[in-house]
Amino acid sequence: MENIDEQEQSGMSAENADGNVEQIREILFGGQMRVYESRFADLEERLTRNVEQISQSFENRLEQLDDFAKRELEKFSELMQQERAAREEGREQGSKELHDLSQRAESQFAELQERLGGEANDLRQRLQESLKAHRRLSESFQPSH
Repeated sequence: MENIDEQEQSGMSAENADGNVEQIREILFGGQMRVYESRFADLEERLTRNVEQISQSFENRLEQLDDFAKRELEKFSELMQQERAAREEGREQGSKELHDLSQRAESQFAELQERLGGEANDLRQRLQESLKAHRRLSESFQPSH
């Protein structure tokens, strides 16, 4: 029994000793621990705010970049459409000019062919007349038999 009483007393004295150590610790370090806990809480709060601000700033910049990219893509698309329209207009204009030139060339060739044909007919008639005249002359110079 004495053993049990000693164990109970030693258990109580261990608990008392632990309690005493805690009281001593509280007396020696309690104020500093509360200051540290307060500082850590403030630090954690500032870090959380900073992370949120950075995150918000990043999201804002990302949105700005996205908006910029969309505007630039729209400008590029518009320029491409304008260039395509200009090329199409140029192609149509070139095609029309080529067609007009072709018609003028055909018209000039037909006119030239007509003139050349007329001149060739004139030359043939003159040549025939000249040949007839030459024959008449040569018949008139030949002695009659």
